[in-house]
Amino acid sequence: MNSARLFVYRFRRPLAAASAALAVLLLAASLRPASADLVDVIVAASDLPPGATLSAQDLSVAALPSGYLPPGAVMTAEAAVGRTIAGAISAGEPLTQSRLVATGPREDGLHTVPVRLADAEAAALLAPGSVIDLVLASRDSAARVVAEGVHVVTVPQRPASTGLGGASRTAGSLIVVATDRRTAVVLAAASTQSGLGVVLR
Repeated sequence: MNSARLFVYRFRRPLAAASAALAVLLLAASLRPASADLVDVIVAASDLPPGATLSAQDLSVAALPSGYLPPGAVMTAEAAVGRTIAGAISAGEPLTQSRLVATGPREDGLHTVPVRLADAEAAALLAPGSVIDLVLASRDSAARVVAEGVHVVTVPQRPASTGLGGASRTAGSLIVVATDRRTAVVLAAASTQSGLGVVLR
């Protein structure tokens, strides 16, 4: 047995272990994304509840491999600040356009419109996806239905605050609904009046 074969025979186990370790390292290196492929995306800095209106403090930046970006990922904080989320978002989760409340025409042809309910407790009963009728009370105490079968997109939650003169701004009474354009125009006008109520389906 020559010296080379004798060396391999004597150290066959350490050599086999070293070969296996080298194979693992090479596999890990091939799977690790190159730094040039990382892209900065906007993620939630903490757990966010449905209906939250995003501020800069709610957002953070994370680097993700470009091949793993979710469709419609939000790339800048400016594109998210001031927007409302339709559903809960977990800390570290990338923001996507589909999680933000749409403005103007949607893909389904409906329009979103904010309306303020007279009863904040009624608004608290609603959630994204609820189907409701909206009713407007007139001065003679009669009521008329101004919108039927509209879908709740979100119920923004804001803390109550007191303005000048001690008037309290009710939290949670503002909701956003999706409906056809004609009904959206009617609701936009009706929401400027007091007494807008809701009927749950």
